[in-house]
Amino acid sequence: MNAFTKGEVMTVVTFKTKTEVFEFLQYAKGFGIKGSIVPLPKEIKIGCGLCVKIAYVDAYKCYALIVENYFPTFNGIYTLKKVGGKTVLAKNY
Repeated sequence: MNAFTKGEVMTVVTFKTKTEVFEFLQYAKGFGIKGSIVPLPKEIKIGCGLCVKIAYVDAYKCYALIVENYFPTFNGIYTLKKVGGKTVLAKNY
């Protein structure tokens, strides 16, 4: 389940293939980025059904790793937050 609590911020890295989700997580861990594979939030309409959940403070570092390396199915880095019962979605990169 991809639900999160009111006020919590969730940042995810999305790809179009599950293979790249797993490859990116392993690669990012090598650079000290903590993450986990979670179901793709329903508010994000493109992807493979899975994504990598990261800390918001690691978003730029993840983007730099993606740009510097070859991840052709990269879709975006998104931040979601519960506000007044609704989920607000922002694409960071």
